[in-house]
Amino acid sequence: MFSSCRALAISLALLLCPVAGCESPADPPGTGSDTDGPMSTVDGGDPTPKTCTSCRADEVCVDGSCVTVPKNCPCPQESYCNLGTSMCVVGCLEDGNCATGRICDGVARKCAEGCRTDAACGKGKICDKSLCRVGCRRDPDCGTNEYCDSVKEVCMAGCTADSACMSGQICDNLRCRAGCRADAACTMGQICESTTCRAGCRNDMGCKSGQICESLKCRAGCRSDMDCGADSVCKSSTLTCLKCDADADEATDSTVRTSGRSVSERKVRVLCGKTDVDKVTWVQSPPNPGYYRKSVWVTTTGATASAKTNISLNLGSGVVKTFVLSGNTTQTIWQDSFDYYCGGGVCAGWTYTVSADSDSDTPPKVEFGFSVSATR
Repeated sequence: MFSSCRALAISLALLLCPVAGCESPADPPGTGSDTDGPMSTVDGGDPTPKTCTSCRADEVCVDGSCVTVPKNCPCPQESYCNLGTSMCVVGCLEDGNCATGRICDGVARKCAEGCRTDAACGKGKICDKSLCRVGCRRDPDCGTNEYCDSVKEVCMAGCTADSACMSGQICDNLRCRAGCRADAACTMGQICESTTCRAGCRNDMGCKSGQICESLKCRAGCRSDMDCGADSVCKSSTLTCLKCDADADEATDSTVRTSGRSVSERKVRVLCGKTDVDKVTWVQSPPNPGYYRKSVWVTTTGATASAKTNISLNLGSGVVKTFVLSGNTTQTIWQDSFDYYCGGGVCAGWTYTVSADSDSDTPPKVEFGFSVSATR
């Protein structure tokens, strides 16, 4: 009812203006209005109440224009209808009786500049103690590189989350700075430690070829023999590549020729992280029939204590003997348990193939030997 009364009162006041001498935007300079045109807004819709310079005693200022208060209801803004007398009274009973940007002091029954909610103040301002002021309630209320101080409720330069900072930056102590939260934010060869990118690694994948990751740092090293170059092995105790000694007779056959009835032969191999093969042939020329005893033995030196050296002895005709040697030791891997007789072409000799591989941390030396002796 009050709203309809106000609308009707304003219409009536405008009709009475030529008689009552109201000041309006159409009035010439020097009359009651201090600005031309309707009420404006600032800061994207902040309602700023307009004032009047000289309204008469029977007038009220509504949005910058003096409006005559009629004697009887309905009444314009900045006044209310006394229902007991049906007369207009300057003042208010509720906020709706007041002009834009003003609220009603219910005790004094007077309109005054003020607000009830933030929405009444416009962008960039909040309603604080019934007055609009520059301020904020949360971070989105502020501009770029700003955050809302929850105590003062004003926008401050800085941040409260990493998302408010540029790429490669984090929010630290309300300020954006270069930093990281995870390794992914750092470049290749760096890790994120204490929110700062620094040289380092988490695993071997973060290092260059020929390097391993140890104690968060890349260093030259290996995990297996495959990580090392030719003629080198990976030393497990230090995870470094160790170059093997030269093995001059590698991949060559050893042939012993003798005209006597007894012979002994030794060969030394250096195992370099792979299987080494030695072919030993005894040729007796001319054949010398008789009774013989033969044996084949192997000695390992330079191997680590826990190393396992695998020996395979191929006697021909599909007969293969295998043995495992632990650490450094000497072991006869094959020996006839009885004398044998060779006659005719059989005494021309034989060929045994001996192969070996080792998991030793250091390249071991493997010595192959055989002997043949006449017994009678």
